[in-house]
Amino acid sequence: MNSQWPNLNVPPVILTIFQIKYQKEGVKLNDFLRYDDILKREYPNRMDNYHSNIDIPRTFTPGISTVTGKADTKINSYTYFSKDQKQKLVIEEGTITYTDENKYTGWENFKQKSLESIEMFYEIFNQSTITRISIRFVNRFALEYLSDPLEYFTTTISAAKPDGLSYPLVEYAFKLKTIMPGTNIYSYVNQTTVPVNENQTDYIFDIDVLELTNLLFDKGLISEKLEKLREIKNNLFFNNLTQKTIDLCN
Repeated sequence: MNSQWPNLNVPPVILTIFQIKYQKEGVKLNDFLRYDDILKREYPNRMDNYHSNIDIPRTFTPGISTVTGKADTKINSYTYFSKDQKQKLVIEEGTITYTDENKYTGWENFKQKSLESIEMFYEIFNQSTITRISIRFVNRFALEYLSDPLEYFTTTISAAKPDGLSYPLVEYAFKLKTIMPGTNIYSYVNQTTVPVNENQTDYIFDIDVLELTNLLFDKGLISEKLEKLREIKNNLFFNNLTQKTIDLCN
């Protein structure tokens, strides 16, 4: 573990996502089906998703009439599921997304699973370039009555006057976008309160870190970039937590 970040014995992570975008010119969606048997060892269920463009005449007359049209329907993505459906691999034109809702077991395991989700497609990506790499971590903190968010988090929203809000605030959300100077990396941070009952509020802290790239597939290089994204993600995460919140995770 990197000593610059506190150790959390009970991580609040409820969802992790790894995604790459690639230039789809010259790559057909059904090219990925050559790996179907291999994918089904890890994700035994596959769902084909369809999209239709429907062309209907725009000239109508009053009353009841029969309208005929032309539909162009095609598969626009494949979604592979694990048996418990907590892990998914979504293959779209230009995008591959790996998601995991299992209990979080650490960064190294997440990175390994992320790289495994794409490394079999080397021959396909060797004909294309990867244009974006991103990781997303969704965290949930179950808090008792939340009277002062600043007890738990260093960023929040506030009113300029005590009576800025005419009625009690029970739920709110806000979104931040940050950029990392001198890089092609940026992030979106979403924070949302979700009242569960009169004694509990769930605080959702959602961090999405993305890097624009222009590279051929190289597992080692992608691994390095994931480490950089992790560093930024962790800085955004831990710099927003108070010691009280860190204690809740231990």
